[in-house]
Amino acid sequence: MDLKSVMEADVAVIGGGATGIFTALDLTLRGLSVIVIEKGSLLSGTSGKFHGLLHSGARYAVDDKQAAKECREESKTLARMAPFAIVSRGGFFVHLKGEQDRYIDTFVNALAQCGISFEKIEVASLLKVEPQLTKEVDFAVKVDDMVLDPFRFFYSAATYAKRKGAKFLLRNRVSELNPSGKVIKTDKGDVKAKIVVNATGPWAAKLLRASGKEIELMPALGIMLVYERKLVHSVINRLRAPSDGDIIVPFYERSILGTTAQLVEDLDKIEISEDDIKLLQEQGAQLIPSISDLQYSRLYFSARPLVRGSDPRETTRDFQVIDDDWIISVIGGKLTTSRLMAESVSDLVCEKLGLKAESQTKSLRLSSAFESTPVKGSIAEEVYEPGMSLALAEEKISS
Repeated sequence: MDLKSVMEADVAVIGGGATGIFTALDLTLRGLSVIVIEKGSLLSGTSGKFHGLLHSGARYAVDDKQAAKECREESKTLARMAPFAIVSRGGFFVHLKGEQDRYIDTFVNALAQCGISFEKIEVASLLKVEPQLTKEVDFAVKVDDMVLDPFRFFYSAATYAKRKGAKFLLRNRVSELNPSGKVIKTDKGDVKAKIVVNATGPWAAKLLRASGKEIELMPALGIMLVYERKLVHSVINRLRAPSDGDIIVPFYERSILGTTAQLVEDLDKIEISEDDIKLLQEQGAQLIPSISDLQYSRLYFSARPLVRGSDPRETTRDFQVIDDDWIISVIGGKLTTSRLMAESVSDLVCEKLGLKAESQTKSLRLSSAFESTPVKGSIAEEVYEPGMSLALAEEKISS
């Protein structure tokens, strides 16, 4: 779509990922006019290229308690909001013989401190449910991890937002932010807004540099390997400090092995090394031995928009909302907490605009509105009917 004249809205949201879509939905339901500007298609960035895990919070309970508590609550909210987008429910943290035994008590105590539901499981019982797991498991805990199909979820959320008045300008790159005129220059024309929300994830710092501003951001690369077999029925996490290759996720009839965490210097020049792939395979085989004999069908990757810290594994998965007058940026967080992130951003937007209106998204129930092929290179590339065109879904949502 070409913009024939300057478009105007109360708020322009830059970024069509999970947080951008939720922000548009939240603000629209509060009565504000919203335009979403996305350089690609919806979920073409990090949100469409994660491993599918809807976090119970257990992974962060030991060292990142605030993020753990946020994931605990938000995973339940998203599952209630769109049960049709949940692929599987339940997960296990498994400890292997020979690894640090004292981490078991540390982990279990942290779950209790964070209020995260868990159940200790007999290893023999677990192996009956998950027969491909290594026999080296000597302790297991069941948690409320789930698997989310982001395309079914967020295309439905975007469709609802559009029905309520939000506009989506897809495949439209921002070239300049002009705070003095409150104008966003894009490939297809100018957009004028009272407030801009920078929800571009790992590209947030790069976008702000166009207006001479800087934020502290640490993009961290995560690689996932896809296997053409359902190796597990529940999410399997390795019970140890966060590390590479410590999760296997069932995604429909396939399995996803993840993930890595390396700093990214240039988001436009990401290179995947054979050593990274080999490390994932070796670590995955320690959980599921048959992986040693299997060839992955493809790999995909994305960059996490982490709040800057000393190390990508140790940095918090909590989020920050940064208020810089006309521009509000949101960084960090998880797809699991995207609704909460959007609510926090929207609260600030309303405060700045003098609008007293509460968020409605927590109690919202969505209807399924997605039947198309997702973006190439995404988590769900092989899953949907190839005869359906992504362009058709985009046409319905684009304004």
